[in-house]
Amino acid sequence: MLQLTFALLQAGIPFFTKYALGEADSANTVILGAVFVTAIPMVYVWSRVTTRIGPRRAVLAAIVVYGAALVPFLFVGSLALAAVTGAAIGVGIAGMLVLLEILLAEVIDDDERKTGARREGMYFGTNGFIVRWAVSLQAVVITVVLSRSGYHIGAAVQSASVVTGVRLMMGLVPLAVLAPAFCCFLLYPLRAGAVHGSTAPAPAPESAARRSSS
Repeated sequence: MLQLTFALLQAGIPFFTKYALGEADSANTVILGAVFVTAIPMVYVWSRVTTRIGPRRAVLAAIVVYGAALVPFLFVGSLALAAVTGAAIGVGIAGMLVLLEILLAEVIDDDERKTGARREGMYFGTNGFIVRWAVSLQAVVITVVLSRSGYHIGAAVQSASVVTGVRLMMGLVPLAVLAPAFCCFLLYPLRAGAVHGSTAPAPAPESAARRSSS
């Protein structure tokens, strides 16, 4: 779900700058540049936050920051404010980029403790499939929003309903996706400092059989 919002952000910004702001295509670089310039140093900050409060609470905080940063897309009317919005988004994105990998590693380690098998290939493969699915889904979301808003391909000027649709696509649709994602992480069972069974990996079946026969 989080990957879907990332994909929507990247694909939706060109529509936002052109129709909501009335800017040239070069404005896309300004907004996206603000996102990534802010995100790079914030990776270090989120790593420190994660160490202090744990991955689960940190990812919940990152989702809240990211979601709040998306709201200005509903009303900003200048490139400068859009760039500030992009910088705020970069803060939240940095946290999620760091924490999604940490949480996945936690799940893999917990699975190894319970089963004695190291199955990171399965988990990373599933994660890669979900990322590709999210990219495909964002195209569907954008197509539906634009068609329902009355978007006309190739038109130099779009109607006010298209501008409203683009703003909702950038500021409201991602929030609707982030809400269930937040709930999922709220129910995330692995807690910092919690003990899930033995801290050592479960013995392999053949090792257990040898011990029982001796």
